[in-house]
Amino acid sequence: MAGNAAWDRFFYPGTHVLQNKFNERDEDALAEIEYEITGEIYEDLISGDIPIEGDTAQDKLQFIHGSLLGSIYDWAGRFRDVNMSKGGHSFGDHASMGMYMRQLQGKINRTPWNNLDYSATVDQLAAIHTDLNFAHPFREGNGRASRVFMTDLAAEHGVELDFSLVGDKQWNQASADTFLDPGGLNLTTEPLKEIYREIASPQEESSSLGHQPEADEMDDELSAAMQFGDDAYGADSVGEALGDQGESVSRDDYGVDSAVDYGRSNDQGLDR
Repeated sequence: MAGNAAWDRFFYPGTHVLQNKFNERDEDALAEIEYEITGEIYEDLISGDIPIEGDTAQDKLQFIHGSLLGSIYDWAGRFRDVNMSKGGHSFGDHASMGMYMRQLQGKINRTPWNNLDYSATVDQLAAIHTDLNFAHPFREGNGRASRVFMTDLAAEHGVELDFSLVGDKQWNQASADTFLDPGGLNLTTEPLKEIYREIASPQEESSSLGHQPEADEMDDELSAAMQFGDDAYGADSVGEALGDQGESVSRDDYGVDSAVDYGRSNDQGLDR
């Protein structure tokens, strides 16, 4: 939006074209370059030909994003430092991104994966993706980075995801439908659960490592942060998360400021 220096600095002056390493100033040409470059990398990440590095959700997401877009944008792999909105709803406050990542990691670590049947595992993966979609950590490329991350996480727990089975329009609508209010203070996991039930299938041989960090092995600060996250970011417990059939998820304790609608939606109009 004109007049917002923090937002406008991403673009070439007077355009909506993101500044890029190719100095390409035509939006359509840049989109073509981006998809040509990222397409093969995306497939290599999905297939495991490019091993995903990192010990935490944050590390992995940043590695994935940097791998996908590092040859195009200087800021690839770094979390956004501006607020974003799309379709009348706001994503997570950029200043709280570290908290969102701790909460995401907490939900993953606290899920009793080995005790869940296939259906419950799929639903829990969808609930995690709902949280990640709200956080929307990057300025561009959230859809692709999130799909790679979730495919990798699902594979660890015996589930194969095929996002090609769902079209962009269906996916974007389901993502938007997770927001029960414009500020994202209340979310529902049901829209993405429905999608996940379509795109998920059991792996013939699970690649799960079959282990889960115990609370007493966690860093005290991280453990405290995850406890806060369970209460404020998603269901109050894993049991409630697994039992959720579309009820709202309260975020009243977030302290999330309502994000400013900057006019142009993220990812140049498509959550890619």
